[in-house]
Amino acid sequence: MVLYTLMVICAIGMYWANRQYKTKGVAWGRPVAGLFGVGALVLALSSIFSTSFGCEKKARQTAILDKELRYTDAQFQYLGGYMKRKFADHSVLLIASPKIAGSSEYSDNRLDTIEGALKEVFDGKLTIAGTVHLESPESQDGMPPMFETMFTAEAFDEIIEDNSGANLILSLVGLPMNWKEMEFWQTEDEKRPKLIVTNGQVYELYDAIAENYINAVVHYNPSSEYNFQDSVPSDITEAFEKRYLLIDADNIAKIASKNEGMFAAPEE
Repeated sequence: MVLYTLMVICAIGMYWANRQYKTKGVAWGRPVAGLFGVGALVLALSSIFSTSFGCEKKARQTAILDKELRYTDAQFQYLGGYMKRKFADHSVLLIASPKIAGSSEYSDNRLDTIEGALKEVFDGKLTIAGTVHLESPESQDGMPPMFETMFTAEAFDEIIEDNSGANLILSLVGLPMNWKEMEFWQTEDEKRPKLIVTNGQVYELYDAIAENYINAVVHYNPSSEYNFQDSVPSDITEAFEKRYLLIDADNIAKIASKNEGMFAAPEE
């Protein structure tokens, strides 16, 4: 808006200075008109370049986000296939991030992509009981709430209690910071829902995964070399393995041996 206003002012100044030269023979009229003309040209070019670069930047961002959604689709189609093989006839509850007013369109598209991928690959063998969004506490002193205040051991246990019909929990937000305090672990094996975790840390989870308290985890592959310009493989397995690892009791020892430092050293 400011650029357009300045261009109008320059155009008016150019016209006025040119009129001064033509009607009154003022010597400075023509050079001043030229200066105003140059100014208008510079402002016009600035506007064009600004718009061009802005569009180019937005196009790059859109392309990157589109690739991320395709990786997300591959991630959950692959995971969904694993779940269908391992846990057929289970009712799945998704735990997702809080719904926040004004959140990005990408966040909504990502959740839609996840749910769509799972439903497609489940093919009726599993059902999605629902998606529970974490509750976001009120901000304090204008500061956004910390994630650990949204997702606590108590909050996790309440979600499980309120959704007792689900026998497979798929967390899209990792585990609470104080996950060891969850009453969930004390539930008898035959009554405790299966648990799959994505988008969380695994450093302290070796024993929990090896002993099937956590039935599977999807974690970023440490050896993955991500390049924004790389294309997303069309094959689901290839796309998944390019970015992620699926860790369970059957392969955790092998994965740990290949990725030193991924898990904490066993307690003696």
